[in-house]
Amino acid sequence: MSKYIAEQLELFPASVAVLTEEPVALENNNDDYAPFDWSDELTNAVLARAPPLYYADFNMHDTRCVMTAVNQGIDSYLEACNVPTRGDSYIWNNQKLNSRISRESMPILLRRLSESTSPRAVFLAIDILDTIGIDPYTT
Repeated sequence: MSKYIAEQLELFPASVAVLTEEPVALENNNDDYAPFDWSDELTNAVLARAPPLYYADFNMHDTRCVMTAVNQGIDSYLEACNVPTRGDSYIWNNQKLNSRISRESMPILLRRLSESTSPRAVFLAIDILDTIGIDPYTT
């Protein structure tokens, strides 16, 4: 076990997820970059599996990806992913973005992240999909 993993386990002994490798600077490691195509099947899966409101705190780097996606406003699909009447909110608080994402806005945000040219944004979309039990490569 590496020193980094041991330190993280000491800091977070009750953590649900166990680290298996050193963190990677995603923006600089395009070898493992595997974009995926957003589909109607993914949209339907997200709508079926996402909670009514998905709560997430994003770090500073992921916040850039999320805000780029959110700040598009209404996109070419005539969809928006920051609709307060649905319950969506994005509040910067103490070096993180406190987010509430409605079930209806979730597929729009994830599609925008998946279409990004930033590997970090695509990996973030994959990570969010994973938390609701969806694999974008098999759905």
